[in-house]
Amino acid sequence: LGAPFFIMEALEGRAPPDEYHSHGVLAEATPAQRERMWLSGIEAMAQLHRLSPEPFAFLGAPQYGDSAAAQELGRWDSFRRWGRIPALPAFSRARTWLEAHQPRAPGVGLAWGDARPGNQLFLDGRCVGLLDWETASLGGAESDLGWWLCYDALITEVAGAPRLEGLGGRDETIAAWENFAGRKAEAMEWHEVFGAYRFALVYERATALSGAAADAERPNPALVWLGRLTGW
Repeated sequence: LGAPFFIMEALEGRAPPDEYHSHGVLAEATPAQRERMWLSGIEAMAQLHRLSPEPFAFLGAPQYGDSAAAQELGRWDSFRRWGRIPALPAFSRARTWLEAHQPRAPGVGLAWGDARPGNQLFLDGRCVGLLDWETASLGGAESDLGWWLCYDALITEVAGAPRLEGLGGRDETIAAWENFAGRKAEAMEWHEVFGAYRFALVYERATALSGAAADAERPNPALVWLGRLTGW
């Protein structure tokens, strides 16, 4: 392949589609089954977050700073340059805000990266695997939680689609994660803004590669959500 890679065990199960509120394994379930699957997915994520980051030191980016926030900002600055993301005013404003409001605590911990139900495998009503690790980092648990919340908001509130009964919203998700993680989620405002900022960068890159850049008729949904989060 020309690059380091992992060979992993194959797991049996079904992954929800990207628009999991409208079709797929979660939509096919009853509300009670759906709630159990949702909670199982959050529990699996929280179990990951309880792992010691020491064996995963290779995921760190200490050249950008000591804290998880500083390292993550540096990594995504690098992605922004590499991807030649347009210098939109919204990106500059968000980046300035994120720099100025970085969480004080170091917060270094294993982060999955693309944390969302669509990257989980379910079998017999429970989560049995986590998929898609391209953006794994030592960004800390809250970075995953912020991304999870951002993605869920994009396919419901921003898209104007109804939420499936049994799948919790923001407050329920945070509470469930705190219960499984055994601690309070910290600096969630920052991590939710950071999640929207990251998703907006990825969206710009993906649409540029497809030749269909976002415009006034089809705006970047993550920038729409970023505006709602911040009031900008």
